[in-house]
Amino acid sequence: MDTIPNTNKRIAAIDASYVPKSGKHSYGIDKFWSGVAGKSQKGQEISSLAIIDLDYNTAYNLSVEQTPSSDEIGEEEENRIDFYLQQIKKNKEYLISHGVKHIATDGLYSKKRFIDGLVEIGFHQVGRLRSDANLRFLYKCPHPQRRGAKKKYDGKVKYDDFSRWEFVTEIESGVSLVTADLNSPRFKRNLKVVKLLDQRDPKNHRHILFFSTDLNIDPLELFEMYRSRF
Repeated sequence: MDTIPNTNKRIAAIDASYVPKSGKHSYGIDKFWSGVAGKSQKGQEISSLAIIDLDYNTAYNLSVEQTPSSDEIGEEEENRIDFYLQQIKKNKEYLISHGVKHIATDGLYSKKRFIDGLVEIGFHQVGRLRSDANLRFLYKCPHPQRRGAKKKYDGKVKYDDFSRWEFVTEIESGVSLVTADLNSPRFKRNLKVVKLLDQRDPKNHRHILFFSTDLNIDPLELFEMYRSRF
């Protein structure tokens, strides 16, 4: 992509957009999630894959495809996941040739089938988790000299306890980033997790969880990658 200088960092992002549409004869009519309405509504959906210049915080559309209806691909959620993955596969060589290693997504794509599929074709995912996601700490202490399997995990994450998270940076007064390498039983893999912690209201601490399948990614860069998808 000649519009992005070779020295600039870049990632890709994929997102699905709901398009209101009535009628019975238009292609792809089905119920799709509408972020504005906060529920699924009848209409059409387009899936957009873009390359993002992180230095200039600018996105360039690479591929836009219309999501087929369930009448065409089946009603199972996995079928739409496979459709999104197939769109990325079609553009895999182009993305790799332009230095893209990470693909940013929203919570819609935080599913085992999508994560596994993306890693399988050679990319890392940067996404968002539920605020109450079931996660557990990795066991990092020396293992006792005994028979049997070594201990892998060291307790479930409790979100009102910040003592086992590593401080990254302060975004603004009362808002900070902390990080930890954690295991997700749901996804059956370890993740780099970054927590955006809002403590401006002492009676109501809030947080948002971001993750990457890339355990070597810089936590602040992970946060910036996710934020760039907007």
